[in-house]
Amino acid sequence: MFFLEAKEKRPAAGAQLVNEDVDGLVDVAVQRLFDVLDLAGAEQVADRQTLEESMRELGVRAAARIAGLANASLQEDVEVDLALRTPRGRRAKGLLSRRASVALQHAFAQASDRVERHHLVGILHTVSDGPDLLRMEVEGARGDLRLAVQPQVGAGLGPLLSKRIAADVEVTVKWHAASGRETRSYRLLHAEAARPAQIELPPPDGAASQ
Repeated sequence: MFFLEAKEKRPAAGAQLVNEDVDGLVDVAVQRLFDVLDLAGAEQVADRQTLEESMRELGVRAAARIAGLANASLQEDVEVDLALRTPRGRRAKGLLSRRASVALQHAFAQASDRVERHHLVGILHTVSDGPDLLRMEVEGARGDLRLAVQPQVGAGLGPLLSKRIAADVEVTVKWHAASGRETRSYRLLHAEAARPAQIELPPPDGAASQ
């Protein structure tokens, strides 16, 4: 059993080292961990789905650490009982049970290798019928995107070269627990000329007062 307790500090006269009215960064992080443990220990299927989403939101590094803790608890056949008391006296608890450890490992595996589908808009800078990657400048993104393409899709991209396109893209996401890194690969499923961007004009004079 582990207890996390804020150490009392004596501030200098007239100074306040800790704002006891607001939870600190560590308090928030530990509470987030407890929330994940609660989801992992639940029996409802809906909570398991929410658990996978929570692992994705944490990101690969934090999720990998939690999955590693779950793996260690299973190997050692122990349960981890955690408790927190914040500087303002709020208490919270979390339990890493065997059920939670198994659920966390499964959720991490699901989040580690997944396929997503996105709709992107941007300028198509290069075309290909399969062997080479396409290059697309996506609106709102930094840098160009490199996309694989099947020959049957790439064969019809010629008229869209250097044009603004709307693209359906398959994104394969892989987490690498050892390095704490995430890699993504992209494949173009469909592309067509994008509709012109709509420009909102201000109302004519006097329209707002009518």
